[in-house]
Amino acid sequence: MANEKDLDYKAIGAVILVSAIAFTAVGAFQVAPWLEKRKAKKLAAAKKLQVANKKR
Repeated sequence: MANEKDLDYKAIGAVILVSAIAFTAVGAFQVAPWLEKRKAKKLAAAKKLQVANKKR
């Protein structure tokens, strides 16, 4: 394992910062639309069930 003197804390901080920005971007452009589709699908299923219950 490296000694404490060998660690470059600025570089480690930069890597953490870049990783956080990358994961935020992935969340915004990949996960958010997927969650919206899932939410819409659940809403449609609930509405369909509600309409079926009204017909009875």
